[in-house]
Amino acid sequence: MTTRRSMPVIMVLLISVSFFVSCDKRPVADTHSPEIQTTVASLDEQPGQTDTAFTGIVTFLSGTVTMTVSGNKAILDIGSDIPANAMIETGNDAVCEVQFADFGSVHIDSDSTLCVNKLLTDKTHTESEIQLQAGKVVCKVRKLMGDDSFQVRTPEMVCGVRGTVFQVVREEGEQVKIAVDSGAVAVYPPSIETVASLPETISETVQACAPVLAAGEEATVTTETAKKLDETYTEIIEIINQNPDTEVEEPVEQYRTLATSMITERTPVSDENKKTFKNASTLEVAPPKETMPAQLTVSVTVEPADAVTTINGKSSVKGSFSGSFDTGKTLNVIIERDGYERATESIVVEGTSDIVRTVSLVKKAQDISHAYPISTAKLVAVSVSGSGSRYTSDSRSVVYAIDTDGSIRWTAKTDNGTNTLNPPVYGNGVVAFAGDRALSVFDDVTGKQVWSIALDKSNTGLYGRHPVIAKGKLYLANDSGIAVYEEKSGTLISTIAFANGADMSPAFASGMIHIVSKSGVWYMINADTLKIEKSLDTGAIQPVASAPSIAGNTVVFVNRKGTVTAINSDTGTLLWQEKLEATKSIDVFTDPLIASGGVFIYAKGTLYALELTSGKPRFDPISGATSPACVADGVIWYGEGTSLVALKPVDGSVVKKIPVSGQVSGTPVLSGHTLLAPLASGKLLAYTMQ
Repeated sequence: MTTRRSMPVIMVLLISVSFFVSCDKRPVADTHSPEIQTTVASLDEQPGQTDTAFTGIVTFLSGTVTMTVSGNKAILDIGSDIPANAMIETGNDAVCEVQFADFGSVHIDSDSTLCVNKLLTDKTHTESEIQLQAGKVVCKVRKLMGDDSFQVRTPEMVCGVRGTVFQVVREEGEQVKIAVDSGAVAVYPPSIETVASLPETISETVQACAPVLAAGEEATVTTETAKKLDETYTEIIEIINQNPDTEVEEPVEQYRTLATSMITERTPVSDENKKTFKNASTLEVAPPKETMPAQLTVSVTVEPADAVTTINGKSSVKGSFSGSFDTGKTLNVIIERDGYERATESIVVEGTSDIVRTVSLVKKAQDISHAYPISTAKLVAVSVSGSGSRYTSDSRSVVYAIDTDGSIRWTAKTDNGTNTLNPPVYGNGVVAFAGDRALSVFDDVTGKQVWSIALDKSNTGLYGRHPVIAKGKLYLANDSGIAVYEEKSGTLISTIAFANGADMSPAFASGMIHIVSKSGVWYMINADTLKIEKSLDTGAIQPVASAPSIAGNTVVFVNRKGTVTAINSDTGTLLWQEKLEATKSIDVFTDPLIASGGVFIYAKGTLYALELTSGKPRFDPISGATSPACVADGVIWYGEGTSLVALKPVDGSVVKKIPVSGQVSGTPVLSGHTLLAPLASGKLLAYTMQ
């Protein structure tokens, strides 16, 4: 390789902004003499045979980013290699960051197209060259040494720098804007790439003509002036090629005059671009690979997908992201979106495997729309139909149908005694309510009782027992097994008998009825054929009226003494069995809740959380609860005295605590964007979320 010429300081590194035929298929006119081949990066001869190719590396991603090489398109991922001749395209709301060797990183904004033209290195220098076809890039380049060069091009101009943070935007209509955060940027026309072939005095004069943008400045490139500069430069070349001794002072002076007007609208960096540069402060300018610390990939999935994610108070992206980060580093992640509560995550980059997190934002509550007065007695339960109608029951076994505006559509007194647990159950146009003495079924519109049966010894009336309505049938557990009724007429269709009968309420999922007998045998019954398809003796004796909960192929139930059992319904096998308290029995009367990969159980003022896959405690039991829990917008809600409390389901940390006008006395229920909760004051709380 021949010896490279020395240059003025500002030109040792040149980030040139121009197109190449490799990525832009439009023909480009050759305005220069064919024998002039030197590139702007070095203003010297082409690299010799000792140069070897290297690749850039993707260090950050958000959204879908593609790379096309030799006509083959692929989706990029963290750690993907970016070779020379690659075209990178970011879609709407997608961004990508690429590190080039040990000296520079480029942030590629959404809706951008970038081509990588050159990635070469030898023992003495490294050359990188990229072209911006459309969109925006932010470059962070360390102070370069020797003949190292890092180039970015557009057809309209060439920017010369030496260690800086700056951005280039190429908009529709081929308008180019430059903003500089640190360092300085000299702006040249594309013809500058062959300036080294000129006599030294002329070369230095031409280089010195370039207008310079200082740190904190931005400007627009006047493309027409750049074209005139190239024309003038071509004239200078032609004169020299014809007669090297000919005076060229006049065209050089013309070149100088034009160069001074190449940039316009020179202003201080806008607030928007200041924010861009703040984000760029997280771009890594790392040491060479062999000395880099170990890294892990951190992937964070954000819901909703259009939330804004900020990392360490600097870098902001829309939605989910994935990036490579040094081990030992802590990422403080903030996720925000209008209408949602702000969420924060602190992620320590440690361990032996990549880190995957999911963050679901909680919708902001607009307000407590109303605490509707329903009864003078304590409300004990609330349920909702598919159309949004609301039903509640009080401690005197009175059932209420309530419209969405809080008005009472009808009231029905049943023959049952004091009720502490039972919810009304909605079916196809009917509402069923069971207690210690009777099962009553009412017309949903009028509240008129359409049929009723006494719950005698054979039907075993229990507080907390409730039927299940599915496929036009009503299923009610009794001392023989399950009685099956036609939901609207009350006609007894069949009795599904099994040993010892059931105290537990049934549950329906995927065409199957699930129930557990008094002796702890789980049965799965086909709702169409009424045949028992699977059974399993769990040993969990069931003197309790609660129902199983089902998620996919996992069935979870809990007996009165606090033994929690999980079954695989596909195989009919036991997954796990755990006690809520190892040293004592606990009175459990309510259905478990399955949500966010966990099982949540309420028992005597305490909320327990177990892992669905293992039954092991997810977090310490939470005392002070006054109701079971429900899930709404990705968080767990329960009553705690005169407050509604929202917890993160993963660790039990409090997301929100809302004071209410009375003690929460039953399980909250989500209806659309409104959280309903029965109160001991006899009011129905409607907490509307934005």
